[in-house]
Amino acid sequence: MDNHSSGPSARRMPPAASTARRAAGPRGPREGASGAAVSRWGRPCPSSYASLNPRMSAGEIVAQPLRTAGRYRAAGGARRVTELLDLVGLPAGAVHRYPAEFSGGQRQRIGIARALALALALALALDPELLVLDEPVSSLDVSIQAQVVGLLDRLQRDLGLSYLFIAHDLALVRQISDRVAVMYLGTVVETGTREQVYARPSHPYTQSLLSAVPVPDPARRGSGSRILLAGDVPDPVDPPSGCRFRTRCWKATDDCAREVPALVVRPGGDHPSACLYAEVRTISPAADGP
Repeated sequence: MDNHSSGPSARRMPPAASTARRAAGPRGPREGASGAAVSRWGRPCPSSYASLNPRMSAGEIVAQPLRTAGRYRAAGGARRVTELLDLVGLPAGAVHRYPAEFSGGQRQRIGIARALALALALALALDPELLVLDEPVSSLDVSIQAQVVGLLDRLQRDLGLSYLFIAHDLALVRQISDRVAVMYLGTVVETGTREQVYARPSHPYTQSLLSAVPVPDPARRGSGSRILLAGDVPDPVDPPSGCRFRTRCWKATDDCAREVPALVVRPGGDHPSACLYAEVRTISPAADGP
């Protein structure tokens, strides 16, 4: 489950994040004097340290989107910045501290506060409608992950936010999501509610992913059936014809090479799946990991 800027330091946007940008529509009106684009959705960077300017204090980092858009005073200035930092669980003294003085989890919180500040650029109290979270806790240890996820839950309740949560951690996705979309080579292959996708997966790729989830109970390890995929992941620049998963799928036929399967509800299923031979299957994880 998977900025676009110019210049040598630009990084390519992951397929899922690129899809989110297209789905969210234009990023908002261009600001005449500053030339800065203002968005009604924010996207924290996956790397908590690389995304922060080490020469700027936390307060300056959060204030930067408002200053760039010429809305700093209208949004409440320093008071608003302090409120945003407090909202993400950082003390008032954090305003004057620099990124190197924070832990990884605290830097992630600064990134979330900055993303929320983007929403204030268009009006005095505008809150974001959608927050795109691209691997927001991937670089954090388990205890800090839990703190950040708890913070995200609280922000969602307090601000009425919607999240597009991009991650490879299936257990975390299951914990935080209401609806789930599974992607393979930049294409959605299955989508549905959390219960539908996890309890009744119908696409072979989804089934193989769920079969590899580590089992925390030692007594249950090895009790399931691991689905091992053959071959390597194809080149996403030159994907296979028809179904992109067919070169690794045990159900593939000649029809899979000729036809691009539509993402629709298949016979016997209750949620969309992009497979000609989709079949609901209950998966019992068999991984021996910790």
